[in-house]
Formats: sequence, structure tokens, C-alpha cells
Amino acid sequence: MAGNIRGDVTFEPASVNLGNVDLGRGAEQVVRVTHMGSTPWEITDVRSANVNFEVLLSQPQHTGSQSAYDLTLRLKSNAPAGYINDQLILVTNDPRASQIPMDVEGRVVAEVTVSPQLLALGNVLPGGTVTKNIVVRANRPFCVTGIVCNDGCLSCPAKETPAKVHILPVTFQAGDVGGRVERELTITTDLGDGAVPVVTVQAMVDGVPADGASARRNPSPVQSVSLR
Repeated sequence: MAGNIRGDVTFEPASVNLGNVDLGRGAEQVVRVTHMGSTPWEITDVRSANVNFEVLLSQPQHTGSQSAYDLTLRLKSNAPAGYINDQLILVTNDPRASQIPMDVEGRVVAEVTVSPQLLALGNVLPGGTVTKNIVVRANRPFCVTGIVCNDGCLSCPAKETPAKVHILPVTFQAGDVGGRVERELTITTDLGDGAVPVVTVQAMVDGVPADGASARRNPSPVQSVSLR
């Protein structure tokens, strides 16, 4: 599909849609830029605020009243995970339209899996602790940079050495009040925000307190625990 940006300039396709791009692989797309008019028309520069873009521009093809370029947009392989919603700015020699925008969209996806996503810890004595492992896998080496939970009852050690697979021992510290506990555990990495699926942690605090304590624990505010 061709996009009519102005009456005399068209893009084919109308915009750059990179779709889902695997983290670390990069991507590219070619867009045909065509200008209709009697005056020789040239693209003198292509600009973007996104440092992860590389642009190649072919030599112009002038035929009668038509000028055409093949513009190749490359997304660098080291682009971080996340959504892409940017523009290229085509700078031309036409004083009436010296800058023409071209939309670029897509998403860099980290193929990260977590097992299990539901971590069932079973029964825990009040004031006691229990530790179980979760396994995080990705398609490229990564580091675990922190965890986020809604209080301080979950912890795990740092994983600062890059690897494609990390085994994380998650420790739950029970409070002194019995009952069912459910928390969401967010694992942060150097793959970008939201790369790792959220883990649900469940436990049942039940029985005589492990240390004989009966004082209630005051819940802590939401906090981010840095592992670095």
C-alpha cells in the first residue's frame, strides 16, 4: 500500500512497520519514496532521534517528472527490548516541504520464559522462611538487576554474570500473622523493562510461630530491591 504524504510525495509502503523483532537480531525494511513534479527533487538528509536506527539511501532515479529513492531502514541488533514508535525526517531540497516525516513502529521482544510462573511455597510457620527456585531463560545472555515486590517478604541473591539461564532461589519471609499470602514478583534485567513475565508467589502462613513471637509485622510500602 502506498501512502500519500503530500500530493507529490508517496511512500510505499506508507510507513515502516517492523513488527515483532527478536532481541539481539535487528531488522530492516525498504521503503520506496517517489516524488512527482517538474523540478528536480532530492533527499539531502535523513534524520532521527532514535540512535538504534541506521538509514541507507539509494542513488536517485530521475525519469521525466518523477524522482524515486529506495530508503532502507535498519534496526540495530543491540536495540533494547520495548516498543518502537518513532519517525524518520526526510530533508529535501524543496523549500515548500523541506522536512517530510515517515512513521516507524515495531517492538523488540525478549524471548524470556520463567518457570514456574506460579510459585507455590506451601505451608510456612509464622516468622519462618522457605526458599524455592525459579528458572529464567532468554535467547541471549543477560543479568538480573533487581526484584520488585509489594513488601519486603521476598528476596533473592544477585545474578551479575551474564548467562542465558539463571536459577534464582526465591526466599519468602513469613510474618507473624497467619493466613494466605499472595505476592507478585517482578524480575528486572538488563534486557529492558517488562522483558520478564511476572511471577505469582503463594504461601499459607499457619501454625505456631517459628520463634514464639506474637507481635504483628507492620507491612512495608512497595519497594524495589536492587541486586547490584
